[in-house]
Amino acid sequence: MKIEDKVKHFIEEHKLIDKGMVVVLGVSGGADSVCMYKILKKLSKSMDFNLEVVHINHGIRGEEADRDMNFVEKMCAKDEVAFSKYLYDVPGYARKQGFTEEEAGRILRYKTFREVVNGYQKKGIKGVIAVAHNEGDSAETFIYNLCRGTGLDGVTGIAPKNDDVIRPVLCLSRDEIESYLKENSIEYVEDSTNKSLEYSRNKIRHKVIPYLQNNINEKAVEHITYLSRDLGEVKEYLEEITYEKYKEYSRESDDGRVILNKQKLSLEKDYIQARIIRLAIKNVVHKLKDITRNHVEDVMDLLESQTGRYIELPYNIRVKVVYDELEFSVNNGDSKADEREINYEITKERMSMEEFSLKISGNPIDFLKSNQKIYTKYFNCDKINDGLSCRKWDALDRIVIDDKGNKKDIKSYLKNIKVPADKRKDVYVLAMDHEVLWVIGYRISEKYKVTKDTKEILKVSCLCNKDSINSD
Repeated sequence: MKIEDKVKHFIEEHKLIDKGMVVVLGVSGGADSVCMYKILKKLSKSMDFNLEVVHINHGIRGEEADRDMNFVEKMCAKDEVAFSKYLYDVPGYARKQGFTEEEAGRILRYKTFREVVNGYQKKGIKGVIAVAHNEGDSAETFIYNLCRGTGLDGVTGIAPKNDDVIRPVLCLSRDEIESYLKENSIEYVEDSTNKSLEYSRNKIRHKVIPYLQNNINEKAVEHITYLSRDLGEVKEYLEEITYEKYKEYSRESDDGRVILNKQKLSLEKDYIQARIIRLAIKNVVHKLKDITRNHVEDVMDLLESQTGRYIELPYNIRVKVVYDELEFSVNNGDSKADEREINYEITKERMSMEEFSLKISGNPIDFLKSNQKIYTKYFNCDKINDGLSCRKWDALDRIVIDDKGNKKDIKSYLKNIKVPADKRKDVYVLAMDHEVLWVIGYRISEKYKVTKDTKEILKVSCLCNKDSINSD
């Protein structure tokens, strides 16, 4: 099958372009985008659509970028195809907005593409944006996301179409693109940054994929692409199930809240529970970017909690247990009813082991191991400096959990001992920097326990206005 026919079949199969439509092509001048441009130009007459080429100069590569822009402009003029060019200070925009240059460039590119499309739509002409992702890009994205850490969404490859963006040459391999250009004597320009190994994707393109093809299987890219497409179909199927379950288990209020039936949700498998919860969050704030697996698991923990329990998520989302329901809402800070304040007063007293022994009867070590009703702990002062502080725990805090010196972060520890998700944020610690001596109300560090060799003891008493904290 000829390359043009393969692309035409792909366009028709995925319904990428309608008759009478304007296709706004992002053309950099490189091999992929020039190949896409030449193929779509050939197909435009038989498939009845029009083209406009848009070129973005990112203001990064100096004379080389000007060369690319001039090349694309001359190519379009020769072919009598509509052309527009835009020059941006991407590094400056990235610094101002706090983005990487790669993120900033992408934002400005798609903003520009959409402005061009909107110009046509105001005239009553439907338009789409065409970009030149190919089969190799899909495999690279799969590997990149897999290595960074991702869920199912990150390994479904690149879709032929997302909203107003189409990828008509996604069906072509990089070898097919290069062969097409060579066989038809089509010129293109080479972006020097494409060979730089400073970028993670270039490392995958120039190092990882060639290694897989040369040492594991020459069809590695093809097989990865097939798998990503299969996973895409699995994702679509799961999305259908998730949506149906969501409709059955949820109701949405006029003020933007989403309420899920806690009992029905509890009967689902954890994976489906997680997907329904993510959909509920998305329907409340219309985004999921900063919602992590841990956030979703924290919501799942609420399924075992009593009414009144709640947690806070990014974007001021509050998820609260209201009898047999989970209520998702945006907390604007107006309500004070659910605030929980725990105030601690720490008193410290140093004493020698001999002084300590005089205050009790029996074996000092046995006394320290006994279950006390007051919030008082005794620590090996020989290992403590003067940098102690009492505060709420944070993500960097660690506690030694056994006599081998193994450590656990506080969030994991609290989760493992089944502290309700909404209560974890109110836990205080006694710490030196991020080394925790005592998770107040729960346990002390193995490292700072009093032993028979201890010379000086630090007594710490904690007075708390809550009677619900454990005494460990």
